[in-house]
Amino acid sequence: MSTTLRLLLSLLCIICVDVHATSYPISPRPLRKLVIESDAIIVGNVIKVYKKETPKKRKKNISYTNYSYARIVISEVLQGNVYNDTIEIPFTPNMVCPAPARYYEKTTVLVFLDVTQKGYTTHALSYGAKTLDSVGIKIYKSRILEMQDILKISNSTSQKNETVEWLVKCSENPVTCWEGVFELSPGSDFMSSYSHDTDPTFGSYLNAAQKAKLKEAFLSSLDFNYHDFGLSDLVYKENQKEIDTVLLEKLKTLSPNKYWCAWDFMARLKHLNNSPEMENLLKIQKELEFKHNNEIERKKVIDEFVSLVEKNH
Repeated sequence: MSTTLRLLLSLLCIICVDVHATSYPISPRPLRKLVIESDAIIVGNVIKVYKKETPKKRKKNISYTNYSYARIVISEVLQGNVYNDTIEIPFTPNMVCPAPARYYEKTTVLVFLDVTQKGYTTHALSYGAKTLDSVGIKIYKSRILEMQDILKISNSTSQKNETVEWLVKCSENPVTCWEGVFELSPGSDFMSSYSHDTDPTFGSYLNAAQKAKLKEAFLSSLDFNYHDFGLSDLVYKENQKEIDTVLLEKLKTLSPNKYWCAWDFMARLKHLNNSPEMENLLKIQKELEFKHNNEIERKKVIDEFVSLVEKNH
């Protein structure tokens, strides 16, 4: 799926609604990097969202960008200095690629901020604004405070070991799972194609106890999420048959709204029946990603794939 989806993302960028959008998705910013890079981190309540059209000169022409503003009453500052009780943050909800930060009235948000003399902006666009419930806020707050302490460790080896343990802790919880899995197994996520500074070594530091925790997180996942592929990849070597069985069952019960990731399942399971028929089904599944309203076709390919696997076992 990765190649196809990258092409689709690139196409979205070309037709991007906002004229000031950059050409490609930005480098993914998991939680650890957000803590390192942000001038400030706040928790607050969005009390108002309003639109504002701002004229801006661009070369010889004048272009108009539709900005929205989120008015946020701050309840807690987790990092940096924010002296205002209420702040306003601009964002561009009509931007397609890269994905913008988005804010909604009457919600609680965790926001990673860039602070300048002109005011506040969301760091890393969509990655830097997280709309969460009270449980999510509590979990993220704990992970942020832990990472702040880890960053104070002067010994580089100790800091790396503590970081890996922290990434495992993130991966164990569905709320923060992607934050940990992306850094432990970046190649499992198609967005790693846009990551310019991912450290690929964190996963190599995992010990047996940590891998056991990741395996349990994968096996206990009730509803399939894309980052579950990362969990399965991290523990696959030691648990091949078990992981294959789980992936096959998840593929068989995959809901239609998640058929877009069927190819990723099939690519991981095709070794169970390495045949020309299997390769052809993967090719067809990839081609279907360019089509709309094709649930019936995709389901047929999935069923044929499963049949080939089960026929061989």
